[in-house]
Amino acid sequence: MRTLLTIGLLSLITACGDKGGAGGATADADNDGWADAEDCEDGDPGVHPGAVESCDQLDEDCDGAIDEGVAVTWYADDDGDGYGDPGNTEASCAPSEGYTANADDCDDRSAAIHPGGAEVCDERDNDCDGAIDEDGGQQVFYADSDGDGYGNPDPLTISAACSQPDGFVTNDGDCDDSDGSIYPGAEEVYYDGIDQDCDADNEWDADRDGFDRDSDGGLDCDDSDPAINPDAEDICENGRDEDCDGVDKACLYTFSGVQTDLDEALLDGWTICYQGPYNDAYTSIATVQEDCAGANILMACRPLGATTLSVAAQAPYEDVFTETLPDSSSVHNANGVDWYFNDNWSWGFAHQADGVNKNTCDINIGSYPEERICWHTREGSFDGGYRCGSSTSLNSSADWERLVYTSE
Repeated sequence: MRTLLTIGLLSLITACGDKGGAGGATADADNDGWADAEDCEDGDPGVHPGAVESCDQLDEDCDGAIDEGVAVTWYADDDGDGYGDPGNTEASCAPSEGYTANADDCDDRSAAIHPGGAEVCDERDNDCDGAIDEDGGQQVFYADSDGDGYGNPDPLTISAACSQPDGFVTNDGDCDDSDGSIYPGAEEVYYDGIDQDCDADNEWDADRDGFDRDSDGGLDCDDSDPAINPDAEDICENGRDEDCDGVDKACLYTFSGVQTDLDEALLDGWTICYQGPYNDAYTSIATVQEDCAGANILMACRPLGATTLSVAAQAPYEDVFTETLPDSSSVHNANGVDWYFNDNWSWGFAHQADGVNKNTCDINIGSYPEERICWHTREGSFDGGYRCGSSTSLNSSADWERLVYTSE
């Protein structure tokens, strides 16, 4: 009987000490199924072997490590620009003061250097994009090998930098960087084939008038004066050959009133723009006006083959071709001459105030019959030339000719 009681008491003690956990038959104060001997915190049911680790500075799974696998990595931000240093970290549930969640700073010593920072020309990567000074205002400098202050434009000699390197300048104006006497603004030595002043102008044209010196195969007869060249206007009788044609142009021969027996050799500056016989009855007046469209007109007549003009008068173009009425007496006075013109009546002149009788050509004798010309016109064309001075009725004559000269 005493033996049975002993066995029953042992069984009860065993049952009371077995909690059913892996920790064996020891105390389990937090009732988490783990005995105190294996539970690293028997006062907290959330802490025991196999528990899920959370970030709380505790060793929930009792493996001797705190917050392993769940702690966050934080990055030091010593310069306070909001971007962390990837080489300076801490692992914790929350960042300590001066730490941040990103590791994007490429220089944690300067708050001005971080992603998105303003790139400036300082040989540093201010915006952390891996490139230095790419948008920071680098200046282009050009090699000045000959030390004349002007750089070589050759792209192979160009340097981009924040400050000017030794032996470099800011301009690329040198056309020969191997010779210090050749640069923009240098004194040009003409006719030597060298462009000393780098202006790329013709070295055979010292006066820069567009024509080379004639002794070098050009056309400029005076390469020291830009006013003298083949395109220049020759000023008459001034002792200079401005247009390089070999002669000093004679001045325009002018006169007032009607001239008789005028030597054609005197007509310097005048050019014949119409010459035809008195029996010409087909030439268009408009054609004559177009061909003789200079500033001045000289109208003349003579026997065919003569070298002097029997009668001649001159006036500005507008005066000679001022239209008068197709009547017997209308005239227009200019340069001491009475002019009349109508392309369907007659064209001519007479001594000033000596009167005309256009019927249709002037048949008046007056006091100066030798100072008159009259040519018939009809429907815009010549229609026979009636009069040359005192000689009349020349409409059908091939032995007399009429001439029109023009000048500028």
